[in-house]
Amino acid sequence: MKGAWSFLLVLLVTLETYCQVATSKAIAIQTASILYFIAGIFISILPLLKINPTPFKGENNRILRQLHLLFYTTFLILLTPYAYEWAVKIFERFELHYKMADMLPILQIMGQRFLSGEGVYELVPFWEGTEPIYLPAMWLPFVPSIYLGADIRWTSMVALLGGISFIFFIGKKGLYNFKALLIALPLYFLIDGLLHTKSVLIYLSEEPIVIAYYLFLAFALAKNRPYLIAVALSLCLMSRFALAFWFLMYLAYVFYFDNKKTAFKIAITVGSICFLLLLFTSALWQLDVILSLPTIYVDHLMANEWKFNGFANTNLGLIKFFSFENVPFVNRLFFIFNLVIPICCLWFFWKFKERINQSFFAICSLKLCLVFFYNFLIMPFSYLFYTNTFLSIAILSWYLKEDF
Repeated sequence: MKGAWSFLLVLLVTLETYCQVATSKAIAIQTASILYFIAGIFISILPLLKINPTPFKGENNRILRQLHLLFYTTFLILLTPYAYEWAVKIFERFELHYKMADMLPILQIMGQRFLSGEGVYELVPFWEGTEPIYLPAMWLPFVPSIYLGADIRWTSMVALLGGISFIFFIGKKGLYNFKALLIALPLYFLIDGLLHTKSVLIYLSEEPIVIAYYLFLAFALAKNRPYLIAVALSLCLMSRFALAFWFLMYLAYVFYFDNKKTAFKIAITVGSICFLLLLFTSALWQLDVILSLPTIYVDHLMANEWKFNGFANTNLGLIKFFSFENVPFVNRLFFIFNLVIPICCLWFFWKFKERINQSFFAICSLKLCLVFFYNFLIMPFSYLFYTNTFLSIAILSWYLKEDF
């Protein structure tokens, strides 16, 4: 039974990945958006279903472990120089400039200010003055590159390769079997798309940092180590607020259904790390601006209908199936889903916990929350969806190794 489930999950993750990187010439954006959304929902549900246990045939042996390590190491060794050569060319071709995309230039200025002891969150001189809106864990990783005088996009490349490493070594029990190598299929589609058709993720965006954080969180959840989970959660929360409501649900889940002491450990550690980061970087006094961003985005989009049409015609997400006048309504739906989905997940676990594969509840509920978070964005930039897609590959890698 698990073999059929595994095969179905491979197909779903591959489909989701293909929709992420496919061009409009290969598949209509409307079709890709629907398939991406549906595949994401099923990916978050399938690993939760308990299946009939099957005998474990000693797959956790030295030979299989060495074969996996050889495969993973070879993959990274071959990918790294190829990625380096590709990055050199594309960084030369696309210079960092705020008129092309202001995310990385703003992050660079924030890092430079931090190193020189200036006010990190003062106005940035772009577009007649721009408020820095990035949380500390988003811009701090770029500080070493800035200090060394290197192109900050190398930080993105390192983060992406590091995130892929987490995918390879995810798995609570460290089990190894040949089915786990099937992650190569969706991973190939994703990397090939990044290198050839969807390179904007690397040379224009900061999203590889977020991807690495979420893959680190998936790795920590698989290992089930409280302090590792707390550090990963802190980094995710201090880069984007996408999992804020899920985090509260997760604490409640651990408290009521797992271990109260563990819940307190995670809560106190996350609270301490987040507070220190906000205080140390002066972001604490910028939170009002950051928290008001959803309203700002709605007002901005309503004043620029051409941007709405651009998102609808070129990017994933479900905003394209609503009229321009319904943008505020979709934004309300966005917040409703972000609040309700975690609550529903917790209720579902409480109601059907005997039928649920508990080891996957945390990561699958997170996946479901991210599916609705990204698909109901009113400004669905294409690079934002990669966090959701990479998390699916992490789930697949873990599921294929799990002993049921």
